[in-house]
Amino acid sequence: GDRPAFAAAGCIIGHLHPSLALDGRTSAPAFLASNSLLVVPALTPYSSGLNVLSDACLHALRPYGIRSRRELRVVAAAGDLLYPFGALSELRKMRKWLRPDG
Repeated sequence: GDRPAFAAAGCIIGHLHPSLALDGRTSAPAFLASNSLLVVPALTPYSSGLNVLSDACLHALRPYGIRSRRELRVVAAAGDLLYPFGALSELRKMRKWLRPDG
């Protein structure tokens, strides 16, 4: 559901549709995972999703007990392949290479 009633025990949510913005026009669906949370992307070309690099993404996950980007791992999906990017905190440090504007 969209309410974190069972966040302490662990949960899987899909309402946020996380994505990894690769440049100003391209993004890839992305899974976010911590020890107690799995956030699944929209695996459709019709939803660009919530950019995992944004502050809005971390804010949206706070009700689920996520307090730091270090807790989250990012795995992007493209076609039949998955690309593990590691900790979200490290990925944000590299975002200038992922997005020229930012």
